[in-house]
Amino acid sequence: MTKLITTLVIALFALVSFAQTESKTTSSYSISINTDDDDDGYNTSVSIKNSDDVLRLKARFNKHKTHKVKEILLKRLGKDDLKINGNTYQWSNGNDDDEFECKLSDGNLFIIVDKQVVANHFFKEINTLVNDLRYVISGHDSKKEAKKDKDRAKRDLERAQRDLERAERDLERAKRDLERAKKN
Repeated sequence: MTKLITTLVIALFALVSFAQTESKTTSSYSISINTDDDDDGYNTSVSIKNSDDVLRLKARFNKHKTHKVKEILLKRLGKDDLKINGNTYQWSNGNDDDEFECKLSDGNLFIIVDKQVVANHFFKEINTLVNDLRYVISGHDSKKEAKKDKDRAKRDLERAQRDLERAERDLERAKRDLERAKKN
C-alpha cells in the first residue's frame, strides 16, 4: 500500500511539473479562417502559424481582393527588395537565409518570417501586418475577433486555474494518504 501511495505522489508531482514546463516552452498557435460568403461564392482561406521559430501566413481569396492586399503590402513593405514578375509581387530580404519572404499573386498570399534571424522590431511590424491582412482578406471585423480572442483566453485561463486547483487538492489528498499509510 505504501508503494502504491508513493507511486501516486511521484506521478502527481511529475504531472504538475510537466504541465508547468509545457506551458512555459510552447508558444505555437495556428489560426484558420474559411469563409464562403464572398459575393461570388468564392471560398476564402487564411491560415496563420505562429511558432517559436517561424511566423507563416497562407491565404487564398477572391482575386478582386488582390488589389487591396497589394496596396497594403506596398504601403507597409515599400518597394525596396520588391521583384515584380507579371502579376506576382515578391518581397524578400535579399539573402539566401530565407529570413523573410512575401509573395502575392492573383488571389494568393504567402508570408514567412524566421523569428530567430530577423530583428525584433521587424518581426513586430510583420506580425501586425499579418493580423491586419487576416481581417482584410477574411472580411471579419477585427474588434469582434479581438473580443472573441479575449473571451476565449479568459475561459482558457479559468479552466487552467480550475485544473491547477484540482491538481493541488489531489496532491494534498495523496500526501494525507501517504502520511496515514506511514502511521499504519
